[in-house]
Amino acid sequence: MLSPLFGRGGRTVDGRAIPNLLFSGTLSIDNMPEITDFYSLGRTLSIRQYIIDAEDPLKLLRLQRVQKNRLTHQLMHSVERAKIKLSDSEQISLPLHFVEKT
Repeated sequence: MLSPLFGRGGRTVDGRAIPNLLFSGTLSIDNMPEITDFYSLGRTLSIRQYIIDAEDPLKLLRLQRVQKNRLTHQLMHSVERAKIKLSDSEQISLPLHFVEKT
């Protein structure tokens, strides 16, 4: 599962669930309305607020880096490579160094 590494399924310090809508568009490189919304100012502000409110802000910082550095295409490419590798193996490692470096 990739999305939990970016904060999906997380909670705020007061116990509220981080909304799934926050992640919409992260891997939707072929859906222009979703990707446009993902890169919008409103989403930027929402991600920023949930980083402040989150129990585990480091995961949401990854999401913020994907958005800020416009890494959705690179992330999706990594996911596609992982799917190909999974056809030959039961388990693989998905390198996300491009997200961690930025």
